[in-house]
Amino acid sequence: RPGGRTSRNWLHWDQNPWRSPGFFGVQGLVALTDTDASSGGFVTVPGFHRDFEAWGRRHPEGSIPKRTAGMVPFPVPLDDEMQARRCKIVVPKGALLAWDSRMPHENFPNEGEGWRVVQYVTCKRLDPVQRQGRAAAWHA
Repeated sequence: RPGGRTSRNWLHWDQNPWRSPGFFGVQGLVALTDTDASSGGFVTVPGFHRDFEAWGRRHPEGSIPKRTAGMVPFPVPLDDEMQARRCKIVVPKGALLAWDSRMPHENFPNEGEGWRVVQYVTCKRLDPVQRQGRAAAWHA
């Protein structure tokens, strides 16, 4: 990444559209600095969580290349219609932006001089085995 700036056009999911088509969890970010249109930020496709399962049926597993290395396991093809529905979101310092993990997302590059600093978060349900293990650890 030249100068530490993010790449363009890497809309993706972290959730598998074929093996986990239903609600899985919530992802988010906390903005630690103010952002504006020039300082980079978040991009998503509003409302796409409602289309996620149908999209997976229209694009059977194996028809779309997935990455096995790096941080973008399920990239959205550049010629997919949802690319035209992308929406930039500018987040003020101190705000939490949360999204359903079925929402495709990416960052847009920082074209300004300052830094864009965020902390990413992920929230999902514990499965029963994890819940039991944590409860036992808490009471030990």
